[in-house]
Amino acid sequence: MSSEFPVRLSPKAVLALGQSKTVESNSGGPTGKCFLWQDLSNIEAIGKKILINGALFRRAVSAGAATRISGLLREIAQAKPKDREQLISKTLSGLFDSPQIESLFQEFGQLTQSLRLLTNILFGYLFMIAPIVIWLLGFHSTWLPLLAGLLVLTTMIALRFQRAHKKLFPMDEDERFTHFIILLLSPATAIRALDALSRTLLERFHPLALAKVLCSQRQFRELSGEWLRASRHAPVQAGSPASLIEKETEQFWRAAHQRALENFLEQTGIDANQLLRPPTPADETCLAYCPCCLAQFTTASGTCEDCGGPTLQPFPK
Repeated sequence: MSSEFPVRLSPKAVLALGQSKTVESNSGGPTGKCFLWQDLSNIEAIGKKILINGALFRRAVSAGAATRISGLLREIAQAKPKDREQLISKTLSGLFDSPQIESLFQEFGQLTQSLRLLTNILFGYLFMIAPIVIWLLGFHSTWLPLLAGLLVLTTMIALRFQRAHKKLFPMDEDERFTHFIILLLSPATAIRALDALSRTLLERFHPLALAKVLCSQRQFRELSGEWLRASRHAPVQAGSPASLIEKETEQFWRAAHQRALENFLEQTGIDANQLLRPPTPADETCLAYCPCCLAQFTTASGTCEDCGGPTLQPFPK
């Protein structure tokens, strides 16, 4: 699982769009979803919630993500104003760290070899061995040995899971204990132990960086084009910044994100200009196209409402 970074950062403020309740400001100052760094007195994570000054700021995709983001916000808030831009650039570069993704993915495979074998054994035990034994020998004479075998397998899976989880997520103790109990008592969940372990393994990285490691080159190029076009022609979406400081924060983050994205594509050997080339017109009636989704239009001017209103680009003659 991976998603776009959930907050916007700038040297002046931190912004969350479409999450917290907005308090309108007529003075052009920050609203309830935007905080200046000097106004942050308390930043904490409770479950998936990121709290700033005791109020809900943003919900993260997982408890681990909430912990990491709150820690990053504390680090930037405590840094000197002149160092904040460098910290933000470092954060964006880390989102595209494909060598670290490869390293984590390899480590995950090594740590879960025995766990994968045990989950497959449990699947065969539940859906093949147990039904055959019950059919041949009867339920009344076999239920206790079968239950004991089931408990042995779920215990081994829970212990292996706990060991791998502690290695991969050393700070997530509460989540580790919860999963351990569930795996121990629920054979159906124990079969999917690898899913619970891998779901948040790479969530702190950019989706495009994951595609570079896990997808084919063709898929990676297609996704690169989508992300690059969205970055260059980002539409105005619902819940857009209202105050001046929010607009400045959003603009800074989009520009910094676009630089990091294009630097990543350059490092992977992909020419951004080729990805931004217009599509071939479907027929002579197509006069313009959307620079974001590449949909074609029979009008020479206008906007693409499906993408939030980017201006249509005419086909080159």
